[in-house]
Amino acid sequence: MVSRLRLAPRSCHPACHSGNLDGMKTRTVAERQAIVRAWRIAETAGETQQRFCAQQDPPLSARALRDYLHRYAPTAPPLQAAIDVINRAIADLTHLRGSLSGQVQCTSPAAAGNDAPPSTTGIPTSLPETGPIPMPTTEHPIWRLGR
Repeated sequence: MVSRLRLAPRSCHPACHSGNLDGMKTRTVAERQAIVRAWRIAETAGETQQRFCAQQDPPLSARALRDYLHRYAPTAPPLQAAIDVINRAIADLTHLRGSLSGQVQCTSPAAAGNDAPPSTTGIPTSLPETGPIPMPTTEHPIWRLGR
């Protein structure tokens, strides 16, 4: 028959005595976000991840810090990428404005020599009469692909 073994208490974290992680302190989302903000400040000051993590109460592993960064750090695009997007949009809008200005000058009654008032919408009020759409008399080779 096996007798019960009695082990001496360990001199580590109190959670180790319970045999599971029930005694471990869990951090709230707000605390994790505060750690991420504190890390960003410490990082710009030249702090290492290991040293920063060791200073937390309770100490934090570098892996947990990276997990917090992945989950809770604000993700903003780099400033240069945002500036490039804005510059492209401005260039596209400038080109569009130039195209529309040229089109308005070409279609204005003054440019055509007409004395009629300009259309306020730019949309024709009547469509030209068209007859039936002519159907091709020969079969195009690409039409045979679906057969």
